[in-house]
Amino acid sequence: QGHQAAACRAALQMQASLMRLNEHWSLEELPEVRFRAGIHTARVLVGNYGCDYRINYTALGDGVNLASRLEASNKVFGTVVMVSESTADIAAMEFQFRKLGRIL
Repeated sequence: QGHQAAACRAALQMQASLMRLNEHWSLEELPEVRFRAGIHTARVLVGNYGCDYRINYTALGDGVNLASRLEASNKVFGTVVMVSESTADIAAMEFQFRKLGRIL
Protein backbone atom coordinates (compact mmCIF):
# COMPACT_ATOMS: atom_id res chain seq x y z
CA GLN A 1 0.00 0.00 0.00
CA GLY A 2 1.09 3.54 -0.66
CA HIS A 3 3.13 2.60 -3.73
CA GLN A 4 1.18 5.01 -5.90
CA ALA A 5 1.93 8.02 -3.70
CA ALA A 6 5.55 6.88 -3.32
CA ALA A 7 5.92 6.77 -7.11
CA CYS A 8 4.49 10.28 -7.40
CA ARG A 9 6.80 11.55 -4.66
CA ALA A 10 9.80 9.91 -6.32
CA ALA A 11 9.01 11.49 -9.70
CA LEU A 12 8.69 14.96 -8.14
CA GLN A 13 11.90 14.51 -6.14
CA MET A 14 13.74 13.36 -9.26
CA GLN A 15 12.51 16.44 -11.12
CA ALA A 16 13.61 18.76 -8.29
CA SER A 17 17.04 17.08 -8.12
CA LEU A 18 17.46 17.34 -11.87
CA MET A 19 16.65 21.06 -11.79
CA ARG A 20 19.42 21.59 -9.21
CA LEU A 21 21.86 19.50 -11.25
CA ASN A 22 21.02 21.42 -14.42
CA GLU A 23 21.74 24.71 -12.62
CA HIS A 24 25.13 23.37 -11.56
CA TRP A 25 25.89 21.91 -14.98
CA SER A 26 24.93 25.15 -16.76
CA LEU A 27 27.77 26.89 -14.89
CA GLU A 28 30.08 24.34 -16.49
CA GLU A 29 28.42 24.96 -19.89
CA LEU A 30 27.07 21.42 -20.03
CA PRO A 31 23.81 20.69 -21.86
CA GLU A 32 20.51 20.56 -20.01
CA VAL A 33 19.13 17.11 -19.17
CA ARG A 34 15.36 16.61 -19.27
CA PHE A 35 13.20 14.06 -17.51
CA ARG A 36 9.63 12.86 -18.06
CA ALA A 37 7.69 10.20 -16.15
CA GLY A 38 4.54 8.21 -16.79
CA ILE A 39 3.04 6.53 -13.72
CA HIS A 40 0.35 3.84 -13.89
CA THR A 41 -0.89 1.26 -11.40
CA ALA A 42 -1.27 -2.29 -12.72
CA ARG A 43 -0.06 -5.85 -12.30
CA VAL A 44 2.87 -6.57 -14.59
CA LEU A 45 5.54 -9.23 -15.02
CA VAL A 46 9.02 -8.12 -13.99
CA GLY A 47 12.21 -10.15 -14.01
CA ASN A 48 14.98 -11.74 -15.99
CA TYR A 49 13.81 -13.03 -19.36
CA GLY A 50 15.79 -14.80 -22.02
CA CYS A 51 17.93 -17.89 -22.44
CA ASP A 52 21.24 -19.21 -21.15
CA TYR A 53 23.39 -16.93 -23.27
CA ARG A 54 21.27 -13.77 -23.28
CA ILE A 55 19.22 -12.54 -20.32
CA ASN A 56 17.43 -9.22 -20.03
CA TYR A 57 15.79 -7.70 -16.94
CA THR A 58 12.52 -6.22 -18.16
CA ALA A 59 8.89 -5.45 -17.36
CA LEU A 60 6.04 -6.82 -19.48
CA GLY A 61 2.32 -6.11 -19.65
CA ASP A 62 -0.37 -3.67 -20.66
CA GLY A 63 0.39 -1.52 -17.59
CA VAL A 64 3.97 -1.02 -18.76
CA ASN A 65 2.73 0.03 -22.19
CA LEU A 66 0.29 2.55 -20.70
CA ALA A 67 2.99 4.05 -18.46
CA SER A 68 5.18 4.41 -21.54
CA ARG A 69 2.38 6.18 -23.46
CA LEU A 70 1.83 8.50 -20.49
CA GLU A 71 5.53 9.35 -20.39
CA ALA A 72 5.57 10.13 -24.11
CA SER A 73 2.37 12.21 -23.84
CA ASN A 74 4.12 14.63 -21.48
CA LYS A 75 5.79 16.08 -24.56
CA VAL A 76 2.41 16.83 -26.16
CA PHE A 77 0.92 18.39 -23.01
CA GLY A 78 4.08 20.26 -21.95
CA THR A 79 4.25 18.39 -18.64
CA VAL A 80 6.98 16.35 -16.98
CA VAL A 81 4.98 13.87 -14.87
CA MET A 82 1.76 12.25 -16.06
CA VAL A 83 -0.26 9.88 -13.89
CA SER A 84 -3.06 7.53 -14.95
CA GLU A 85 -6.54 7.86 -13.49
CA SER A 86 -6.19 4.61 -11.54
CA THR A 87 -3.04 5.90 -9.85
CA ALA A 88 -4.48 9.38 -9.27
CA ASP A 89 -7.58 7.92 -7.62
CA ILE A 90 -5.43 6.14 -5.05
CA ALA A 91 -2.85 8.90 -4.50
CA ALA A 92 -5.46 11.71 -4.33
CA MET A 93 -5.24 11.85 -0.53
CA GLU A 94 -1.67 13.15 -0.80
CA PHE A 95 -1.58 14.95 -4.17
CA GLN A 96 -3.75 17.19 -6.30
CA PHE A 97 -4.23 16.14 -9.91
CA ARG A 98 -5.82 17.74 -12.95
CA LYS A 99 -7.28 16.00 -15.96
CA LEU A 100 -5.42 16.64 -19.17
CA GLY A 101 -7.25 14.43 -21.62
CA ARG A 102 -7.66 10.86 -22.67
CA ILE A 103 -4.71 8.72 -23.79
CA LEU A 104 -5.73 6.04 -26.24
